[in-house]
Amino acid sequence: MKNIFSLTSLLVFIGLVVAFESTVLNASTDTREEITVPIAVYILVSEDESMSSQRTIDSIEKHFKAVNHIWRQADIVMQPVVKRTVVAPEDLLVGLSHRRGRGGLADFFQAIRSGRIDLGASGRRKMQAFYVRSLGGPNGLKPIGRSALFVADDTSVSSARVTSHEIGHNLGLYHVRNDPGRLLSSGSNGVTLTDEEKTVARYNAKQLLWSWSVKSFE
Repeated sequence: MKNIFSLTSLLVFIGLVVAFESTVLNASTDTREEITVPIAVYILVSEDESMSSQRTIDSIEKHFKAVNHIWRQADIVMQPVVKRTVVAPEDLLVGLSHRRGRGGLADFFQAIRSGRIDLGASGRRKMQAFYVRSLGGPNGLKPIGRSALFVADDTSVSSARVTSHEIGHNLGLYHVRNDPGRLLSSGSNGVTLTDEEKTVARYNAKQLLWSWSVKSFE
């Protein structure tokens, strides 16, 4: 009788262990936390419209639905909390275009600091997305040292894919070669993220949110 009781207790204990492990496994795979990253979106236009982006606020709404469809695989949501059309000096927009993008970035951000370009205070502590008429060749750019991206109007691949690719760079991901199916492949319409890339992107998204929250108290 005593042996039967011991065997029954052992079976109950094993059952509890299996149930616990199953719960932990499901929690880690099926209920991954969704991370929402705020992004300020700016459509850059010139006064005479010659260098103005042709995008509209309505088109940006549709654009980010497609972007979030791509980033859903990592359970990351890009939330456009600011959507504005911003007038920028024509010489700066020409500089972005004729100097192949990166050459004009320093002048562009200096103009923001000096007040030549007014983004408003609402764009602080967010990722920033700038949509421009042309970048002189590249589909998109990620400025070094900034949580920002630029995307041209006329892209050689899906525009939403370009935005998603540049977001990937902002979240710590690097270019990959010889795999056009991947999001971080250059000049392709690939959208796939590896498990490692998803982990890195999620980690860096959380780090960005933390750094912005700290700065809000400064």
